[in-house]
Amino acid sequence: MVPILFFPFEPETIGLKPYGEGSTAPEKAGKKTRDTAYLDLPFKPLSMIAILLFAITLLIVGTTSLNSHLPSLAIANGFTAETGALLLSASMIGNLVSKLALGVIIDRWGVLKGFMLIIVITMGGFALILFSRGSTLPLLAGGFLYGTIFSLGSLGLSILARYLYGNNQYYYVYSLMTLMTSIGSAAFVTIIGALYDLTGSYSAPVIMGLVIGVIILAVIIFMMAYISKKKKENAQ
Repeated sequence: MVPILFFPFEPETIGLKPYGEGSTAPEKAGKKTRDTAYLDLPFKPLSMIAILLFAITLLIVGTTSLNSHLPSLAIANGFTAETGALLLSASMIGNLVSKLALGVIIDRWGVLKGFMLIIVITMGGFALILFSRGSTLPLLAGGFLYGTIFSLGSLGLSILARYLYGNNQYYYVYSLMTLMTSIGSAAFVTIIGALYDLTGSYSAPVIMGLVIGVIILAVIIFMMAYISKKKKENAQ
């Protein structure tokens, strides 16, 4: 971490160029995706879009941070250690399935709407985990649905950065997002542990996950409205 902060390097330093620079992909005649074309917005760290993007990044990282606590959550809710292990496995299966499905979802509904769909599914997982007192099947189903959030953390954020800023700026924007995810992940894991120590229950971290989901949806809706407004202004 320290070398990254004090000795920043860019691709140009070693004679490389951002991925996709100077290349043009052939367009298929008569066929357009919904909103997967790059917007190529100018990147300004303090611009509204950049702030919203960084907010989404940190909030998604906060949502994924519950995963390491799932076995302990199951035990704290009266389940066996074996059920806790199954809960973690269900989460990882949801992780795998959602990563395979994310491309199809984004191609069909677009980047931002695809994000919203995954967030809603994740919130459903949180709800099942929260209310699955003494019932194993809803708990495991909740773990599976919760695991879908990892598709956004590992793949979705990079797709969102490229969608907003294009290939030429992507490498710089995503490097900042990666740094934020590393710091945010460590912070949120600690926060979840602290909430459990204070309340003696994992209900508070799960409720926090639901609240974060609502905030992410609100941020995405605001981002969609802001982008639409800017497009109309540029068209005039």
